[in-house]
Amino acid sequence: MFKNFIKTTFRNLAKHKGLAIIHLAGLSVSIAAGMLIFMWVNYQFSFDKSLKNHADIYRVYPHIQINGNNFTSSMAPPPLRSFLTNNFPEVEATTRIYKYNNSIVGRDENGRPSQSFHEELYQADSAFFRVFNFKMLQGNPLEALVKPNCIVITKSTAIKYFGEEAFNAGAVPGQSLNINMGGWKMVCKITGITEDVPANAHFHYTILLSDATDSWYGSQVWVDNTYYTYVLLKKGTDYNRFENKIPAAVRSHIDPFLQTNFGIAYDKLKAKGDYWEYKLQPVTDIHLHSNFERELEPGENIDNVYILLIAAFFLVLMACINYANLSTANSIRRSKEIGVRKTLGSSKLKLVALIFTETGITCFIAWLMAFILIIILLRPFESLMHTALPAAAITNAASCTVFFGLFFIISLLGGIYPAFYLSSFNAVKAVKGKITPGKRFITFKSALIVAQFFMFIGLIVCTLMVKQQLNFLHDKYPGFNKENVLVLKDAGAQLSAANKSATFISELKKKANVLSASICTDYPNSGNDNFPIAANFKTGEPDHMVANISVGYDFLKTFNIKLLQGRDFDRQSGDDSVKRVVLNEAAVKELGIENPVGNFINTRYLNSLDIQNVRCEIIGVTDDFNFKSLHKTVQPMAIFLRNWGQYVVIRIAPGNVSHTINIIKKTWSDFVPGAPFNSYFLDEQIDNLYKTEAVLSNVLDILTALIILIAVMGLTGLTLLTIQQRTKEIGIRKVTGASVSDILFLFSKEYIKWVGFSFILTAPVAYFIMQKWLQGFAYRIHIQWWVFLLSAIAALMITMITVGFQAIKAATANPVKSLRTE
Repeated sequence: MFKNFIKTTFRNLAKHKGLAIIHLAGLSVSIAAGMLIFMWVNYQFSFDKSLKNHADIYRVYPHIQINGNNFTSSMAPPPLRSFLTNNFPEVEATTRIYKYNNSIVGRDENGRPSQSFHEELYQADSAFFRVFNFKMLQGNPLEALVKPNCIVITKSTAIKYFGEEAFNAGAVPGQSLNINMGGWKMVCKITGITEDVPANAHFHYTILLSDATDSWYGSQVWVDNTYYTYVLLKKGTDYNRFENKIPAAVRSHIDPFLQTNFGIAYDKLKAKGDYWEYKLQPVTDIHLHSNFERELEPGENIDNVYILLIAAFFLVLMACINYANLSTANSIRRSKEIGVRKTLGSSKLKLVALIFTETGITCFIAWLMAFILIIILLRPFESLMHTALPAAAITNAASCTVFFGLFFIISLLGGIYPAFYLSSFNAVKAVKGKITPGKRFITFKSALIVAQFFMFIGLIVCTLMVKQQLNFLHDKYPGFNKENVLVLKDAGAQLSAANKSATFISELKKKANVLSASICTDYPNSGNDNFPIAANFKTGEPDHMVANISVGYDFLKTFNIKLLQGRDFDRQSGDDSVKRVVLNEAAVKELGIENPVGNFINTRYLNSLDIQNVRCEIIGVTDDFNFKSLHKTVQPMAIFLRNWGQYVVIRIAPGNVSHTINIIKKTWSDFVPGAPFNSYFLDEQIDNLYKTEAVLSNVLDILTALIILIAVMGLTGLTLLTIQQRTKEIGIRKVTGASVSDILFLFSKEYIKWVGFSFILTAPVAYFIMQKWLQGFAYRIHIQWWVFLLSAIAALMITMITVGFQAIKAATANPVKSLRTE
């Protein structure tokens, strides 16, 4: 019996090739695309879960708001780690780390320096490996980071500097590396080698420097947020209860600093709606749920992940609906076959088995095609998503469960209604061809089509709005000119260490295509450390939190930042390196200064072992500019002159860019022979700030195209089946004088109704989703009504073209032939 069912299935597929192609193509393409996105989403949710105690590891971060300005950061004060260890029995271990953004590392060979490299250098304390269980391959994890000037490196780093043979022989521990961090040079002994940090971790070190090396090691300044602090809680600890205990415990430490630096007691701070408290963030939430200041590495936006997951689900669901719809509609065409089988003695159970066999075989072929497509498209997909998925992404338990689960679910859903619908036919009526769709059938088919249009219109709305927001971010003027600005990474630190920064910049300005250049510790959208300072306008007034940067001469000119009042730092105007400052408009408003130029402000650097008042003259006011991404509002900003920094920023003339870069590179090698030259353009880096939104937009484009394709295939198949069932009716209408437009309207009116009803359902849902997504941006578009209308019109046009093409073919056919065939 089963063998006969298989033969029947393949005969039907061969007989109705068009329908078979629609079934197989729709299912295979949608399942392949849906599975690729699921694998990516599953990978995003896997971050930091390879840690042994990941469920009990939390990052402690300060939740800060002063005078309505939010300064919440991912970094906590130095004394917090020891305080948590000593005062809470729930704590198993704590550790803190720091990241040096610009470090140059090399080694000596035969007494001479060898090639050097830029490295991701982290600083960690001796408890690091108690919290993070990265496997130590060589060395003792409990002793490796105890002493100053000791480092632990990863396996790949060891092989890069010393070779695989030395690593395998265990000859690397005990060797030394030369480290240059912004002019801070040291020789560090290698005390351990770990495995490489897994790709799905929220930070990736290549070198760990002992925390005891840093002079900040014993700092007791509670308003200095400079370390990433992690706590491992004991099993069974309620982290919410533990978090609630922290404010009362640290209050006695925070209060004196708040009163000294901000002139306000802790209780009064909270009474006015501000706060300075500490929160716990699960380590597994950092990658997807964290977007604080100074993150170790950029993560993904959880809203983007959910949108892609929903879009992929819609794609698969649309293919399933198409399959169920076409299978159900096809059941009417097969009524005579079923009637004959019943007449010849086939039981209801056998008919149900036949339908499920056909469905199962069709799905099996589609799934086999989908698997082949996944293999073919995996690498291009990784390139599109800017993510390298692990080798086990296809074969892990979650992927296999979803892949095979979808097979059984769709096989069941695709066969259950046609099976019981067909097996319930009256044999005599079926043989006579008098089976017509009942009310339930029509309702079921209508519901499925409405669901299709709901997803279709909704995805088009989301795609258009994501593109609008991305274009808005790209086109919005951030307050500075990001074009043609070349950034030399770590160049400033090396030049400053050799006292060559001023002469290097002076030499650059002599080049024909170099318009301006400056040195700086930070620059717009670099994402590096930008510790706020405390400042006030009048002595005795409460302090305000103000972001700050240190720059060299011509910084404002290099970035084309507009001066509204006063002047820039000028070599000819006395010693601007002492007690002078340029503010942005937001800082002037924050500090309450009416006539800023020539006035003075009092400042305190909070990230200092010795916090002191510094009185600064305001020499200029700039227009507001976005120092961070457009996800966040402009902060009050103070700009100080300091002829030292990590970066050199260069504005070059447009045209012949490669030639200009070669000139700059040659000048660099003349000043710092043998040092690595690392450069990039500012606009490219700024575009990377919106990488996740760009990926979302690109993937939604592809998914929308696929959904349109599947919708067109489904509508084509459904229209073909409907025309086949109504061939005689079309012939009679033609004979009685119906025009082509009459028949076109006959087939189109129901689809127009379904599109309209779907639009009414989709609009509020899509509005809610996109409104929530846009809240992640401080600067965002307004949702326009025409986006929804355009989406509905697009759905209607695609539907009319697809249905109309088939209807016109039927309407222009010879009616005599169709009536004779019937």
